[in-house]
Amino acid sequence: MTIEAHKKRKTAGFTLTELIIVIAVLGILSAIAVPRFLNQITSAQNRVDDANARLLTNVVNIQHAEGTSPPWYNGERFNAVNAGTVHHLTEKVEIQNPANEFVYDSSTGIVTVVPVSGASGGDGSGETEEPPEPGVPTVEEIIQAALDSIVDLSFSTAATDDQPRIVVPPEADGIVFTFTSTTIHHNHIDISSDNKSATFTRHNNQIREGNLTLTATKDGKSSTITFKIVIPSKNAANKEVTVTKIS
Repeated sequence: MTIEAHKKRKTAGFTLTELIIVIAVLGILSAIAVPRFLNQITSAQNRVDDANARLLTNVVNIQHAEGTSPPWYNGERFNAVNAGTVHHLTEKVEIQNPANEFVYDSSTGIVTVVPVSGASGGDGSGETEEPPEPGVPTVEEIIQAALDSIVDLSFSTAATDDQPRIVVPPEADGIVFTFTSTTIHHNHIDISSDNKSATFTRHNNQIREGNLTLTATKDGKSSTITFKIVIPSKNAANKEVTVTKIS
């Protein structure tokens, strides 16, 4: 073999067969590695979301210890909480995995992570809800209509009493009404164990104001409205407590 022929052979490129084999091997490696990498990202996002839910629960516990309540109603779903929205939260907390949501349970004061409503049949159960028949109101519409019909709440004691008590409307059409939260300090308001009434303690010489949240629930679905409560002092000439719907 001449020197020129030997040099020509050494500088020759890969054959087509060799290139096909290399591409096939790279494809196999990609098919194995990419899903695992994506799963690692999702897993990391879920861990962050769980940690943030525990953080929000701790913040709620602090608020309860201070005699205040968070701004969420029972069962409310959300994907972000801005700094300052709740006490002691100095930085924005938000969902990292788009398939997740936060949900608040007022009975336990715990924030958890759940699948986005509708992502797995609407409630995470995998069952698909049947669409409502034309002209038939949905549960949400029934609940909202009931809430919209409430102008104010009734008093079961005289307005001049030192501890006026507000009671929720009676159950109607399967809709159960309960008080879920208040911004008035717990030392001055007592929500009954069945969440059906709220008793207020007047101050000697100060007006007390705050918000009281009423929740309506039917078939596992719920909605809320908020009332502004103004409680005159014991020494006021007009001791009538006012209850005004604000949202």
